[in-house]
Amino acid sequence: MMMGDDGHHLLTILIQTSPIPSHPSTALLEALFRSFDKVKNIRVLAKIYILCDGYDEISAEEEEQGKDGIKRGRVSSDVAQRYREHLKLLRSKLDQPPFAPSQSYSKDSNCDDNCISQVEMIELPQRHGSAPAIKAAFDMGYVTTPFVCVAQHDNFFVSEVPLPSVLQTMMDNDWLKCVHVMSTATIDYVKKTRRRYDMDLEPLVRRNEGMLEYSLIPLVFWFGRTAISRTDYYTDFVLDRPLRLGDHLEELLGVKQLRDMQQRGPATAHPLWGN
Repeated sequence: MMMGDDGHHLLTILIQTSPIPSHPSTALLEALFRSFDKVKNIRVLAKIYILCDGYDEISAEEEEQGKDGIKRGRVSSDVAQRYREHLKLLRSKLDQPPFAPSQSYSKDSNCDDNCISQVEMIELPQRHGSAPAIKAAFDMGYVTTPFVCVAQHDNFFVSEVPLPSVLQTMMDNDWLKCVHVMSTATIDYVKKTRRRYDMDLEPLVRRNEGMLEYSLIPLVFWFGRTAISRTDYYTDFVLDRPLRLGDHLEELLGVKQLRDMQQRGPATAHPLWGN
């Protein structure tokens, strides 16, 4: 079985969450964790953290003036209370399915209970926003594995993901820095990129690379969706820049990568981005 420096973990998963209107319900996160059944050996290979951002609670007067905004982390006292209730409820459920694996998981994964990861929560006391929250998790020492996956609480796995093959292929190929899980934005991506940006990615597509049965298609835009990355890719490149409160990595890097690919050409520019 593939193992990391701590005996078994190769991957750290950071699931980002913050106040949303449906709280205190945990249904959204429960649906995400149920979708983990589609990711082979995820409970064995990965340490899993739910990264809970803080918030700015505004006054009733500010709320009346329309100065609230959940996406900006500025919430009313009612939303703040429901988020606190959500976190309390979530803590009480972590030892139950779907957050904890089913009793049959050990048998199905050929692993004893000691090597199956238990979900933990990282609760940030102040509001950070997406990118600074990720950096905070790194700075606090939660990411110690060679690979990291940053995921969103509403981005589910809808098809099978061969996680062991992905990790092994990345270990065998230093040039492969980041592998994004396919989404609607990347369906027919080679044709879509040629049509939209007049860029031909076909010469750069890698097929049957290592253990993977899927094609590796270079991206021209840095997406903030679920992806498996080298940890040093995050520390030395993705997060190695000034970050302001509320920043999102896709907003910081997406268009920047696209412009670089357009100006220098895919073959020259893409090795820097590696996604």
